[in-house]
Amino acid sequence: MEFTIEGIKSNVQKFKYSISVNDSHKLYELLSLSEKLYGNEIPAIIDCYEEASNYSGTLERNARIVVSLLEEYINSHSNICFSKLECDDEELNKLISDSMEFYNKNELALATEKVWDAFERLKTYYSPQLNKSDSAKKNN
Repeated sequence: MEFTIEGIKSNVQKFKYSISVNDSHKLYELLSLSEKLYGNEIPAIIDCYEEASNYSGTLERNARIVVSLLEEYINSHSNICFSKLECDDEELNKLISDSMEFYNKNELALATEKVWDAFERLKTYYSPQLNKSDSAKKNN
């Protein structure tokens, strides 16, 4: 199990499959792993795991709740859209696209670096009157 958008999507599919085949052992295993991996970020998962651990007959219901929680997390963390920023500059589009890929993989440092590179490209190529060296001199 992974804590990336793609990893979470994969785990949701594992949950859904285990629910569909009524595999109680696998559901309990997935709940346990989810509690450890996602519990700090999504505290309601801890409640689902504890309820399934302490009360019989609630395993499938709690697994379905965890699926809903994970899908909600995916939707809220991967729907950042830069499509309106696309332009004829292929390099700028690539920097933005790369940033989104890194963000969705939870590689935030690399995502931030790519966004910063895109910002620098915008400043340099689309606002040539903003001379960086002149700007630096003014701040001294």
